[in-house]
Amino acid sequence: MDAGEMSRQKTSPEPPPPELDMVARAVQRLVARNDAVEALSGGGDAAAGVGMAAFEAARGAPAPRIGVAQYLERVHRYAGLEPECYVVAYAYVDMAAHRRPAAAVASRNVHRLLLACLLVASKVLDDFHHNNAFFARVGGVSNAEMNKLELELLAVLDFEVMLSHRVYELYREHLQKEAQRGGGGGDLLAGASAAAAKAGRMAAVSPSKLLERAAVNGAAQHDDWRSLGTAAAVANGVRRHTSSSSSRRSLTLEQLVRHKLSEGRRVTCRLLGVILEETTPEELQNHVTVRPSVLEVLLEIAKFCDVYLMERILDDESGEKVLSALSEAGLFTNTGLIKDKVLFCSTENGRTSFVRQLEPDWHIDTSPEIVHQLARFIKYQLHISPQRAERVASNVFSSTSLEQFFGGLDQR
Repeated sequence: MDAGEMSRQKTSPEPPPPELDMVARAVQRLVARNDAVEALSGGGDAAAGVGMAAFEAARGAPAPRIGVAQYLERVHRYAGLEPECYVVAYAYVDMAAHRRPAAAVASRNVHRLLLACLLVASKVLDDFHHNNAFFARVGGVSNAEMNKLELELLAVLDFEVMLSHRVYELYREHLQKEAQRGGGGGDLLAGASAAAAKAGRMAAVSPSKLLERAAVNGAAQHDDWRSLGTAAAVANGVRRHTSSSSSRRSLTLEQLVRHKLSEGRRVTCRLLGVILEETTPEELQNHVTVRPSVLEVLLEIAKFCDVYLMERILDDESGEKVLSALSEAGLFTNTGLIKDKVLFCSTENGRTSFVRQLEPDWHIDTSPEIVHQLARFIKYQLHISPQRAERVASNVFSSTSLEQFFGGLDQR
């Protein structure tokens, strides 16, 4: 979108939705409390180096002068986000604070955090959304920084950006109750935080703590609020709740794949342990079995990405068996994979060389050694491992299977 179109949007903006004001008030109260706690405890500098470094203002630089409400209104003026985006963005703030408690949501990081949360929420909820460059211009950061903020947020959330309708409604009801009582329910917590800071320990307030205190109408309801930070992370199925018609629908697999791969256009992927049931080249000499649960995801990726499959084999007959199995599984269709882009080699170094030469946006592999070797050269990688593996770099993600990575689809 050019400057002229942005100018036209500015002259005739839609009025901000109530959700924007509710989120602005809740986040601003949170920031004020955490700023006060950090001032008392002197923990701001220490926390800045832990958890979410990409969101921190440059060392020594003052926090942005624009307030939270004004910043959200600016985003709304130009981006015209759906009201639900603000509630979901608040949920992401809560989840991030829950997962990185040392990195308190404060004035030094709240603007960047909100911008990244709104960007991801828009991609999750909206069929048509603005790209990263647009959000960067609106939010006052560079395009490179916007990309880095998005990646950092997704890493913090472990790509678990799905909210069930129930969890969404819990967040929205909490925001409504806080707005109705003007945030008075949090005064007791603010005092407790200040007392803890005076005692010499960092006690920055996260939205999860506010949600815990907000649930006072019975044990069952208390459990719902208390578990929001983790419930949002493991919620099964995304729901879009529109204010105009109250219609609800799950995100399609296409939307999930496009969101996870972001703007990636070339993907390389090994066969063993990802596409095939077999895990060693020796097994391929006897039989080849395509994993049924991966077919839909793989074909969806192939619709908008240039996909190369590759594997180390011990003989030519193994390669023929693999191609035959992939063909019988229906992967070589008009909208699917291309047989000539299934590559074979005789060594692991050969597979690494394939990836380096193809320069993909994403590489998918089961070998931690190869993932580690490629981390410096490939934009993003997905490490498939039965056990949750430690991340070797900030641009490497892990999952138990390809289909699990794309929205927790059923596995066989």
